[in-house]
Amino acid sequence: MKRKPSPTGAAAYTRMSANQSIGDQMRAIRRFAKRRGLKIVKVYSGGGNQGQHSMLANAQKAH
Repeated sequence: MKRKPSPTGAAAYTRMSANQSIGDQMRAIRRFAKRRGLKIVKVYSGGGNQGQHSMLANAQKAH
């Protein structure tokens, strides 16, 4: 019997927006990930570029 492949890990990034709340962003990201077989393993969030810089720094360490 074939095993179903495990989902690929992914990070989510949210930020303050005049058009969409953080909660709305996370719901949209989770739907996107589910449709593509991704598992969100880390969530980055922050005002300005704080969350984005942390996410990029961690991605660079992983390689």
